[in-house]
Amino acid sequence: MFAAAAIAANSAGFNVCGNQLTRRSISMRRVTARHRCLAVNNNKKLESESHQNEQQQDEEEDHVENSLGVEAALSMLRFYKREISPLLPNSCRYVPTCSEYSMEAYKKYGVVKGTVLTAWRLCRCNPLGGSGFDPPRWFDEDPPFQEE
Repeated sequence: MFAAAAIAANSAGFNVCGNQLTRRSISMRRVTARHRCLAVNNNKKLESESHQNEQQQDEEEDHVENSLGVEAALSMLRFYKREISPLLPNSCRYVPTCSEYSMEAYKKYGVVKGTVLTAWRLCRCNPLGGSGFDPPRWFDEDPPFQEE
């Protein structure tokens, strides 16, 4: 019985003679704690680096996709949102608003399809038209979600 208690105490890091931690077990616990801390820090570094890489790739994709026509259209839309839109009453029937919709459409589809989608949205934006959530999507694409 004493042997079983001694084995259990020894495996738990206690010295059998005085129920005190031995230097070896203390140093081993410090090493394992240090390894755990390093592993956590490495995981955090890897996660932050992957997040930064994703952001850089997104920025590069935005720069690659945005041609001169898209940049011109986006700058006109930014001017409209900054200077003209505050002077008009809030009466948008859709989410996102028509200006945000057209910005997303230009970024996603380019100049030609973005212009077509923006014109189609402006035709629908009237008192007899619909309302609600309407993200930009090309005509043959499925809606982002379907209500059941």
